[in-house]
Amino acid sequence: MVIALTEALRQELRQTNSNIRISSISPTLVKTECLLNSGISEEAVRLLYNQYPSLEADDITETLIHVLSAPPHVQVNTCFVVPSPPLHDSGPRTLTRTL
Repeated sequence: MVIALTEALRQELRQTNSNIRISSISPTLVKTECLLNSGISEEAVRLLYNQYPSLEADDITETLIHVLSAPPHVQVNTCFVVPSPPLHDSGPRTLTRTL
């Protein structure tokens, strides 16, 4: 949904010949205080971060700096940020969720 909204805004701005660039940064699990502030127990948060690969807040900051520092002729539309597997790992992990 967010990607669709940013794309619609990007197209509207393009029609007005605006120099404003719109980007969408979509990270996977990021270690922040948001989960603790949402009422989830510290134990549950720790288990979540131990079970699934996650990013640090600084990783998203670096991504944002990259997007903002792109030359004027470069448009970063959508940026998916995922943790890379550890060097000793055999490959990327797939997260599945049962609804």
